[in-house]
Amino acid sequence: MVGVGKGDHPPEPAQLRELGHECREPLEAEGFVLRVREPRHRVLRTMEKDVHVHVFEPKSEEIDNYRDLGDWLRNNKADRALYAATKNQLAQQQWSDMNYYADAKSSVIRQILGRAREWRATQLA
Repeated sequence: MVGVGKGDHPPEPAQLRELGHECREPLEAEGFVLRVREPRHRVLRTMEKDVHVHVFEPKSEEIDNYRDLGDWLRNNKADRALYAATKNQLAQQQWSDMNYYADAKSSVIRQILGRAREWRATQLA
């Protein structure tokens, strides 16, 4: 997963509709497709669904969440195993909407993210 923060300043409302437009054309040329269009958030992914690029507005809390979670998982074997087991188990199910899959893993992600934030605080101290 790749997270991209767009620009240095919060975009204006008209710009929010086009959040991610700078990276869209080159990514689409490489086979990525815009799959999620939410306020302040876009997701592009490959047709194989093996790579997802999340684009957020600048200074979004989500950018820190993704960074903290990824850094923590690279440094904590137990939570990395929990995260992988949860995703693998959920991937075995059929989902009529991927939002249901996202919701199903949310409680585990919140638990892990809490530990990641505690860890990040010790890194910054």
